[in-house]
Amino acid sequence: MGNAASAAAAAGPAEKVVMAVDDSSISADTVTWAAKTFLNKGQEVHLVQVLDTSLASQAAENTGEGGIYASAQADADPAALADSKAFLAKLRDDLLAENGVKPAQVKLVPLAANTATSQDVGRTISDYAAKANADAVVIGSRGLGAFRRRMLGLVGLGSVSDYVAHHAPCTVFIHRAA
Repeated sequence: MGNAASAAAAAGPAEKVVMAVDDSSISADTVTWAAKTFLNKGQEVHLVQVLDTSLASQAAENTGEGGIYASAQADADPAALADSKAFLAKLRDDLLAENGVKPAQVKLVPLAANTATSQDVGRTISDYAAKANADAVVIGSRGLGAFRRRMLGLVGLGSVSDYVAHHAPCTVFIHRAA
């Protein structure tokens, strides 16, 4: 066994990093930042985008009690799913160009979920990180500040990154937009 193979065997399995993204410029900046400063070639990267199915697929199933029926298994609109896969593939290509990560090490993960609030999005990301046994989550933030975050939190519109930081089962890296 050569030195490179011995070193790889001794290093053990690659770290798993979940990168939560959306179609904002903040997410694109976060991917670029992570590629330049955080990721290395040995990590397994999961690019995760949460698709909101709460209005499209569940609106017709009103419970009659002022709420939307939340099914256990949300189904994504096929067009939205295809758009998400194309978006994630573009981010993967950007990540590969920036950092040289091997394609087999980047997983594209569109997640369909009932996401009426930022807490729902944060919960979906945190739950995925737990299920994937992630070592870290990387997520962008608009940098709302404590007061705005508290006020928006009162109506269920708080910070996704704040929720993930408090609920993910692993280390969370938050990249603040400039």
